[in-house]
Amino acid sequence: MLHHESYGKGQPVVILHGLFGAGENWRGTASKLSGWQTLAPDLPSHGRSDALPTWSHDRAASSILKWADKQGLDKFPLVGHSLGGKVAMKIADIAADRISNLIIADIAPIAYPPHHKHIFEALAGIDLQALENRRQAEQQLEQGGVTMKMVRQFLLKSLYRDDENFAWRFDVPGLKANQQAISGAPSLTQQFGGPTTLIYGADSTYIDQDGLKALHKYYPQAEMECIENAGHWLHVEQPQAFVNTLLAALARG
Repeated sequence: MLHHESYGKGQPVVILHGLFGAGENWRGTASKLSGWQTLAPDLPSHGRSDALPTWSHDRAASSILKWADKQGLDKFPLVGHSLGGKVAMKIADIAADRISNLIIADIAPIAYPPHHKHIFEALAGIDLQALENRRQAEQQLEQGGVTMKMVRQFLLKSLYRDDENFAWRFDVPGLKANQQAISGAPSLTQQFGGPTTLIYGADSTYIDQDGLKALHKYYPQAEMECIENAGHWLHVEQPQAFVNTLLAALARG
């Protein structure tokens, strides 16, 4: 079962978040998408959604499509950032007739070297039962090697207190065990011929020539939109520029 957040009114658009995130992280973007109803599900193993026994882009894509069926979404524009972008690519691969417009944010259909190991190790190293407050959690993340304050604050959005102890909303053990699959390329089998836009940050390390080549291979209609002074978290670093670019991309569908 997948949990989702809904924002605004108008034509539905589905937005898929990235690794360690949740649908609610997109509230700020959704609030600026006038004329659109933003549906932001928590990916499997994230937020309030059920965890997958074993993570794969294929299984996550199937879960999102089943969720879309329950929402009565027959054909809809789909936006995916980072890991959510890989899942969106797989959805367009297996259900092209249901995607009216594919918008990918700062990710390519290629395998990336696993580079979240230090985050997983830091998360796994926190004794949640002994944790007294969120400040302690941030200190332990920093001591564990998560040196960027923005990343620590992002992770802490998914820390909550249940009846007795703190807990993470994402499945730390399950995701940690499947880092290779998460970093791997989605298993695409055909081109997607519908409207497609890649929005990427000028300072991002996720989009290079190999990534662009792969994007052109699978998405012949793809248009490339670069946001200056932004890295991988372009929607956070340049929120208004991202919204403007996203609205323009949605208008193409």
